[in-house]
Amino acid sequence: MRSNIEKNATANVMQRALKAACRAFGRNMSVEEKGRIVRFTSQADLDEATISQVVAVAQRGFGNGMGREEVLEHLHGDLLQLIYVDQTADSASFGPFSHRGPVTANTSTLVGFASYLNLQFSVRTSPGTVEEDVNVLYLSGVVIDESCQGKGLSRLAMKEALEEMRPRALALRTQNPAMHSAMKKTVNSFGFDSEMFPSFSGDTNFQASEIAKRVSEMLQEKNYNGEKFTDRGTYGRALNKTVPKVNEYTEKLFESLGIDREKGDSIIMVAIFKDHIRDVLRTEDGITG
Repeated sequence: MRSNIEKNATANVMQRALKAACRAFGRNMSVEEKGRIVRFTSQADLDEATISQVVAVAQRGFGNGMGREEVLEHLHGDLLQLIYVDQTADSASFGPFSHRGPVTANTSTLVGFASYLNLQFSVRTSPGTVEEDVNVLYLSGVVIDESCQGKGLSRLAMKEALEEMRPRALALRTQNPAMHSAMKKTVNSFGFDSEMFPSFSGDTNFQASEIAKRVSEMLQEKNYNGEKFTDRGTYGRALNKTVPKVNEYTEKLFESLGIDREKGDSIIMVAIFKDHIRDVLRTEDGITG
């Protein structure tokens, strides 16, 4: 049986390797070239060793004593992504959801995960109109190891999921301003019109309000405010020990909504794609008609 000293020494070596891999970003290689996303359909596809790695990454990423069962709750969904970075200089080329053989500890390091629910809601676009079915991609959980945060990996994973699921709307619940920033950058990177709610300007969208309400009901929130898309005391505490620096717009938005992270408040964010994402991506893929 290995001693605690040996276990700690191994953990320290792995952490140094991880930090070295993450520092490599920006050195002649893009995130797409260094990053690799492995796609699974459920938690059941993961072996125990991988699950243990995911839990360890989440605990480092949140840095606030998150337990194993709490982490595993975020792994449920219709789509699960494991996010790796390559430690080698000659990284394999990156492709959407490509699993290029076994990802081993010798060449790649697990640095995060993201999980999604593919939801179908019947909502109205405006008061008095007939309900229509809307496909909503809900980001149920995402975390990046603290050593790799701020590198664009969560945005890369979100972009991959949108390309596969091609929803009409994207939604997530968070108390972390950095997630708002990542979501905004992701939906804007597609090059077609989209709107995010709630907004600092106070602009409202009836369909977004309907979607946020349905998400809140699904999550069984008890103190949901439909005007602000917020819920008080959702988590009971701040999930992240620290929050990365974000842009001024996002900071002001969270301040205006009165989000108190220490009390566990949260916000439901909804992005509505004005052009149907399926049609836009079909055109980009060279498919018409």
